Amino acid sequence: MIYYIAILSFLFAGFRELSEHAKEGNFKGMSHWWNTPKSWINKHEWVGKLPKWVFGSVMVWVTDAEHFFQFLSLLSVVALLTLIHPWFGLAFYLGAQFFGFVKSFTNLR
Repeated sequence: MIYYIAILSFLFAGFRELSEHAKEGNFKGMSHWWNTPKSWINKHEWVGKLPKWVFGSVMVWVTDAEHFFQFLSLLSVVALLTLIHPWFGLAFYLGAQFFGFVKSFTNLR
């Protein structure tokens, strides 16, 4: 079990680092997805037949690399806590979703 904890901790740190690099716009190629300064357009262009709020909230993790890596880091923490005790993983996930929802009503970004 200690190996799983070490691997998931390493993945969390790696995904957070990749998220920061995407936010800074340091990736080359597919700049409309890899670089946050340009990828915000995806939230508005991918609407198609789905309502606008889908890619602005529920599916935001597919719109750019920053949000994708944040999603993977969240999953690695949830998996890590679930290894320790299933309720810890569920509580952390629900708490993260709740505070993300509350954040949408503030000026925090």
